Amino acid sequence: MDMEITDAVESDIPAITAIYNDVIRTSTAVFNDAAASVEDRVAWWKARAAQGYPVLVARDASGVAGFATFGDFRRDARVWEPRCYRL
Repeated sequence: MDMEITDAVESDIPAITAIYNDVIRTSTAVFNDAAASVEDRVAWWKARAAQGYPVLVARDASGVAGFATFGDFRRDARVWEPRCYRL
């Protein structure tokens, strides 16, 4: 099975969205619990490009098999103040 890794293009976004939403439903690998729309992922993809971060896709004979990116670590995560508790 041949696999090709390339930069994602806008026509890849529906497949990326399907993969992302499957991960949300079946794992804790992403810091999100709400399904994304294709429009959400298009905006995300454009923001990644504007920040200079790549979005890569792995393609096989059936189409997009996976995607990868990197960037700021959980930029939108809530920041919790560490505290110590005693009984």
